[in-house]
Amino acid sequence: MRIALRSTPALALGLACLTLPGSDLGTLVSVTESTWPDKNHIGVVCNAAANRQELETLREAAAPGTLITVVNTRSTRENGAAANTLRQHKVDYLVMLPGDRVMNGGGPETAMLVHNLANHGIFSVGTTPRAVKQGAVLAIGAATGGELLLTDRMVGTISVILPQKASVAPR
Repeated sequence: MRIALRSTPALALGLACLTLPGSDLGTLVSVTESTWPDKNHIGVVCNAAANRQELETLREAAAPGTLITVVNTRSTRENGAAANTLRQHKVDYLVMLPGDRVMNGGGPETAMLVHNLANHGIFSVGTTPRAVKQGAVLAIGAATGGELLLTDRMVGTISVILPQKASVAPR
């Protein structure tokens, strides 16, 4: 199942989300949007019902006009179909939700999804060091100590310039 969310102009205060406690997604979106301002179609793979609040936080943090395509999954066995859906809908990047048990379980299926998307030019971002270990190009959030972590190995045909002043995540 695919769910499309749009950030509305009324929520142009998305960056105000940065001041809220626990707003890892607000910080992540801010860094991603400032680094790649032309990328405005976010993909998410998650159990939508279990992550309703994180999806709302992501929508509020996103710039007005941003399209968010959510692929609802309940198991990593659905990751192949999820990758196909995100590619068909031409998302610019994948946001790995920190609270989703399917995407952040640390298993090889998640890494395969991230690598599959990267091989098609869709990069991934997250809020934990685990996200970078799974193949995300960057991560920032409470789990990183507020430090911007960057991958030391680009996968596939990603053609993005990474932000400056960051640490390379340990393997």
